Amino acid sequence: MNDRLEDLIRRSADEQGRRYRPSNDLSARVNQRRRQRAARRMTAAGVGMAAIVGVIGFAATRNTASTDVAASTTSTVAQATSTTVQPATTTSATPAGSPTSTTATTAVQTSPPPSTAPPLHSATPAPYASAGGTVWPYGQFWNVPQLGHEGSVRGTGCGSAGDIGDVIPDGLFAGFITGHDANNVAIDLLCVFAVPDASALPSGGATVVAEAPNYVIVNNSTRGRTMPMDQRIVLRLGVHDAGNCVDGTTTTQWSDIPADRQVWVRIHEGRVTWVFADCP
Repeated sequence: MNDRLEDLIRRSADEQGRRYRPSNDLSARVNQRRRQRAARRMTAAGVGMAAIVGVIGFAATRNTASTDVAASTTSTVAQATSTTVQPATTTSATPAGSPTSTTATTAVQTSPPPSTAPPLHSATPAPYASAGGTVWPYGQFWNVPQLGHEGSVRGTGCGSAGDIGDVIPDGLFAGFITGHDANNVAIDLLCVFAVPDASALPSGGATVVAEAPNYVIVNNSTRGRTMPMDQRIVLRLGVHDAGNCVDGTTTTQWSDIPADRQVWVRIHEGRVTWVFADCP
């Protein structure tokens, strides 16, 4: 056992001797340690600088990204706003012979200006006779509403204010048939006022042709106006029914409508299309 212990002590002493070199080698070892410490400090400094540069680069990248995102967001919002407020446009076609350029016009839907004239009281009757030949939708002969804008005149009007010239406009008019030929009809217009008597008329000295409890017929002028005749013209005669004059029969003879027989004349597209004569 003692031999073993001595052997251990001897080997330990040998190892210590090998570990600790003679003093003449100590300076080199110290310098080596200094160089190692300096190298570690430089490495640490480089790592620290790299970290700082990385942080600065990250911050710059983040700021740049934020700026880009903000700019992109602003651009997107601006673009969306611009798209929202831009009016719809249409491109007008270029007329023949015009330059090939097109003009963008704003597609704004505008409503037509409201009419200053009062609305009609009722629809004008059909311009042509029915399949059975009838033309009259109002029952008895004088039961006609105000269809135009002329005072209280029944039908479309009569020119009581001087607003009808040589050509009678489209509509339904009261009058006398004062002449005709194969293509034309001469008409003397009558004014049928929805008033009880002539004293209520707006103008004095009216030439009263006939009067009834709910209307007065006035003919202040015997001027005849010639209008073209539609080739499909229908002549209808009134008949008595329970004391009323209503639409009755068709005739082909103008002689059945004398010049003193009051009539309603339908004018459509500038032509006389039917005539309804009062009962004899």
